[in-house]
Amino acid sequence: MPKVAIVGTGWGTRVQVPTFRQAGLEIVGLWARSKEKGSRVAAVLSIPICTTDYRTLLANSEIDLISITTPPSTHAEMAIAALEAGKHVLCEKPTALNAAQAEEMLSAAGQHPKQLALIDHQLRFLPYYQKMRALIKEGYVGKVLYVEGLSIEDGMLNPKIHWHWWHNVQEGGGRLGAVGSHLIDLTTWLVAQPVRAVEATLRTFVSKRKDGAGITREVTSDDFFDLHLNFSDDAEGFLRGSDVTAGKAVHSILVAGSDGSLHWQAGELEGYRSETKKLESLAVHENIQIPQGLHPTQWVKGSVYLGRALRDVLEHGNLTALAPAATFTDGLNVQRALDAARQSSVEHNRVSIL
Repeated sequence: MPKVAIVGTGWGTRVQVPTFRQAGLEIVGLWARSKEKGSRVAAVLSIPICTTDYRTLLANSEIDLISITTPPSTHAEMAIAALEAGKHVLCEKPTALNAAQAEEMLSAAGQHPKQLALIDHQLRFLPYYQKMRALIKEGYVGKVLYVEGLSIEDGMLNPKIHWHWWHNVQEGGGRLGAVGSHLIDLTTWLVAQPVRAVEATLRTFVSKRKDGAGITREVTSDDFFDLHLNFSDDAEGFLRGSDVTAGKAVHSILVAGSDGSLHWQAGELEGYRSETKKLESLAVHENIQIPQGLHPTQWVKGSVYLGRALRDVLEHGNLTALAPAATFTDGLNVQRALDAARQSSVEHNRVSIL
């Protein structure tokens, strides 16, 4: 089986280990910042190699792919080193801390064209988003007028949640990077139009938290974002995300056009065409099994499909399996939009992306 090493003890161990194993990938290595935590997690997950030096994993000739799930501030260094060591790379989103780092990553990928260099925008692999993209391409909605994306949860509403890297903008924390990057990538992919300008409002509603030692620290990353995007073909985008909204989580995507619309929410895809004046349910078959213990969110489901695609490429050489995947080029485009959003929020104006 293709062999994978996970760098990080968060998303990578919680979700990628079980979903990738189910897909037929062998998890053989783990990097952790803390030796104690790493050893404990590796023992629980039966991962044979555990290290606090990620270059140990890069030096292992048996490892095929490195999955980087550490804070964004570490992505560029690790991804570039992994590519130079001859490894395939899957890098968590957002791509990097800023566009300059993302450009360095793309340059490194260009020097190693035979290696995979992917960003973990796994939502692209979900059947209902692939159907939306195909229908838009076929002209179901006509000319795209605007897109709406919503992702609201209460994950950071409780002020007693301890401060960690996610609350530090210098490490790349915040809702904009964590979920805004997904929404930007997904909408640009669906409508096949890059972002050319951004106007944004970022807020930090819970501004102070105590760390593990009980010391009160300032939260410098956002827990709420509101984005107004201009796409290249004059379509508009309205994306909103929150980690401080009490109640049921809501995730939805709407694409409105001159001849109709498509709307996804809670796993259901609906379409409306002006010529028929009828709302139709667009059923999508999900051939999927969620590993035991995981909640079937769209991100978890996407990881299941992504794991299968990685297996098909690494084991069988089926490159078409990764056709939907986000490349480092896609990651750079998203990073530019994130940078523009942060600049816009500070300057209170619209920022163009060249």
